This record gives sequence, structure tokens and C-alpha cells, in this order.
Amino acid sequence: MHDIFLSYAKEDKKRASTIIDALVNEGFDVWWDFEIPAGRKWDDVIEKAVADSKCVVVLWSKHSITSEFVRLEATEGKNRNILIPARIDDVEIPFAFRLRQATDLINWNKRQSDLSFRRLVDDIRLLVPSVGLDSKSNIEDSKWVTLFYSLKNKLQYNRLWIFGFALLIIAILAANKLDFFDSSNPNQDTLIENQDTDISDQDTVICEQTLQGLVIDATHKIPNPKVELYKANGEMIKVVTLKPQESYSFDVHCFEEYSLRASAEGYGSKIKDIKTTTELGLNHQVDLVLKKTCDFEIMTDPISFDFDKVEISEDMLVALDPVLVLLLQYKSLIIRIENHMDSRGSNAYNEDLTQRRVTAIRNYLIEQGVLESQIYSAIGYGERELIFSDAEIAQLPTHQEKEAAHQQNRRTIFRVIDCEGTEDLSSEIPN
Repeated sequence: MHDIFLSYAKEDKKRASTIIDALVNEGFDVWWDFEIPAGRKWDDVIEKAVADSKCVVVLWSKHSITSEFVRLEATEGKNRNILIPARIDDVEIPFAFRLRQATDLINWNKRQSDLSFRRLVDDIRLLVPSVGLDSKSNIEDSKWVTLFYSLKNKLQYNRLWIFGFALLIIAILAANKLDFFDSSNPNQDTLIENQDTDISDQDTVICEQTLQGLVIDATHKIPNPKVELYKANGEMIKVVTLKPQESYSFDVHCFEEYSLRASAEGYGSKIKDIKTTTELGLNHQVDLVLKKTCDFEIMTDPISFDFDKVEISEDMLVALDPVLVLLLQYKSLIIRIENHMDSRGSNAYNEDLTQRRVTAIRNYLIEQGVLESQIYSAIGYGERELIFSDAEIAQLPTHQEKEAAHQQNRRTIFRVIDCEGTEDLSSEIPN
């Protein structure tokens, strides 16, 4: 199974390949249509690749917004709640796909450290949490991320302002110099002498300020947080790893735009945009508050549907009760629901059946009072993620052991991805 299916217009192939290289360097397994084997039917390969991917990243450009194939692929990602949109041109995304905030890669500098690319990676890790990370819990929920962009016209405005200010200073100095050579001024020689002395004694002054602060959460205890400093164009300047309760400190230039990004294991990241002033030596106190993230499974008794059925039975209500109680008690808790099938039956049948079953579970929880926002996604995986392959099952010595292996392949998973505000949750989780 692939981590990412990348959808793009053929005219954008060169730009897409650059993004793919960066995602592969992050540890993701990326599928794109360059990999279609010779002799295989295009739409059959694409359909299977989309179904076998954990998320669909769509690159919206002036070409892809009019591409029927890109829209079809985006629709599949949207229907499965695994769509991640990104803009590579300054275009308006088709109306049907605007519900999710898109990452802007329009001015991406092709560096993995670029802030816009980091945001794309963070969005992907919501659906592919364990790839490229030392800890599966270091995930950032997209609701905590705000769209960052440094517009060129802002920079142009700053340059014009500085240029005009410089002209004003030159004009003032020129006027003063004329006064110094005024023949009616009896102190002319003294003034010129003092002026030369003052200039020779002055050192060149660079206007700098300091960004400093703590990385904290509700309990003020975050182990080894990391703080990154970025320029306005998204280029990383510096990164530091702190001890608990240790302050970060960055020296920055006056009248510039910067971004701070803090992250830590077990927490989502926090991005803060800063614009320095013209005051020499000013200290900016910027504390960065992180929110806890989670990635663990709620253990339940086996949830067994009747053969070829999607209805919730009385026996299943007992197994679902711990999940229901937990979600009703902690309204800030967010989960993903997965339903898996064994390999008996066709791929298409298993895919459809697991999706209908996981949808039935989602609807039941909502009918009992769970908020729709608490269920991030409900995905039926069919037989795409088997615990035991057919070959492994065939090697088991007894029929009973083979049936037990098939049963383990048929499973429902409730995975917590956000437990912010639930510090005492560990004692409540069934295990």
C-alpha cells in the first residue's frame, strides 16, 4: 500500500517530480502515473493506485483545474476523506474541493526546510502518522495551522518605504551641510571641525532585536521542544532544541518579517508570524503554546458483523460501548475509524463492504450523541492491510488456526489522533 497518491496535470510533470523527490526524502512512499507499467490499461492502474493509497495529494495549477482526470482523482480522495490539496499556481480551486484548506507551494524554494513544504508534510502525517518520524505521536492537526504567505508586494512596499526614508535623510544632511558653509556664520570653522570629529568617532550601527520565549503547554512541562526560525520567504535560518523550561533566543534584524515554528514529541507544532519594529535593541517575548496530540488505539472486544451484513447487532453495541462512553465524556477527543476484511471474496466486494460497515459504525456513534467533528475519518480498507497474507495462512497446520488468522484480518480499529484537554485520559482508555 502506498502512502501518497500524487495527482497532477501532465503539463506540470517537471514541477510534480520535484515535489515527489522532496516527499520521498521525508520517508513517504509516493505513487504517480509515471510508474504505470507498459501494456497496462491507464484507468485500471490509476483506480487501483488511488484505492491502495493512504492519502491523495492534488497539485492544483492552471492546467489541473481543467483536467477531468485530476478532478476524478480528487473526488475519490474527497469521498474517502483522504484529500490533501496543494496549490502550485495562483488559481482558484474548483468549488467542490474548497472545504479543506490548501497548502500554498506557489513560491516554494524547493527546500525541505521551507515552511510551506513543512505544512504540506504535517497535513500528510495526519493520515500517514508514522512515516519519517521517531515517534508516531508527533503529528500536527491541521486545525492548528494557519495559512502562511509572504506576499511580494509587501516586500516591495518595505523597499519603497526604506528608499524614501533614505532620500529624506540625504536631503536633511545636504541642508545641514549648506548651513555649515554659510559665510555669515561666525562659528563655521568650529562646526565643520566638530562635525568631522563626530563622524570619525561613530561606529556603524546595525539595528537588531531579539525574539525570545518559552515553549509550553497547559502544565508548562514539555520535554526537549524544538524551535525553528524562518525568513519571510520560508527559508529556515536557525533551529534549536531546548531543555524543559529553557528559553529560546534569536537575534533578528529590525523591520523584518519572520516565522517561529515550535514542535515536540507528543505535541502538534505551533507557527507564529512576527514582524519586528524599528526600535534598536527591543526584546520580543513570544511564548509558544503547544497542544498535545495522540496516536493510539482504543482496544475493544471484537466487532463481528453477520455475513454480508452492515447492520449494528445487539452484541456489537456492547463492544462499541467503551468507545461511545469515552467520546461522550471527552468532547475534544478526535478519532479515526478503520474497518478491514480478510482476503476471501473479490477486492471490489471487500472494499465496498468495509466502507459500508465503517459508515454504519460512524452513523451509530453520531446518533448516540458523538459530535461529527470528533470523527476525523471513517475508512473501509477492504483487504489492503492484511495482518496474515494468504501464503502465511496456507502454511498454518490446522483449519482452526487458519480460521483464527482470517478472523484477525477482519477487524475494526478506533485510533485516537487528538486528545487535547484530556490530561487524565490514560486511566480511561480500555486496554
